[in-house]
Amino acid sequence: MRIEDWMAIGRNRAIRRPKFAPSRGAVIDIGAGKRPVPGAIPFDRPGWEAGAPIPCSSDTVSLVWMNGFVDYLDDAELHDVLSECARVLVDGGLINVVVPHGMAELSATDPAKKTRWSEKSWRNFLDNPHWDARGSSLPFVIHTQFILGIAWRNLSLFTQLERTAR
Repeated sequence: MRIEDWMAIGRNRAIRRPKFAPSRGAVIDIGAGKRPVPGAIPFDRPGWEAGAPIPCSSDTVSLVWMNGFVDYLDDAELHDVLSECARVLVDGGLINVVVPHGMAELSATDPAKKTRWSEKSWRNFLDNPHWDARGSSLPFVIHTQFILGIAWRNLSLFTQLERTAR
């Protein structure tokens, strides 16, 4: 049984299946850390810093991974990173984001984290007309989002953002 079928039966709620990235373009991993996504081009310290330009040409990336990264950015840094992602992504390109322990108590125990995340955070960040870190809207829509964990202490937020057409 697929997890989305189980969810539909058990909670009478549909999960939008994640999309596959467009076949054209590179796959990159922003904030790759010690566990880069296999097959993705990793960008992380010391060679790349959040807020710096992503060293890819415009419209050349189909998929961006961000695992355990966005919660270490403040709002303005996240806006800058997403602006760079918008520049390098092809129309319809995707960003797959995982915020580990995003909704669990483990999130509050890491003093290096700058933001806290819930299932409403992306909507607030992308669609809030009363707040904008840099004065410009970002060309993304939330395609799908779900919370998953084996135990309460490791509930993680999974989000897929889609680059809208220019």
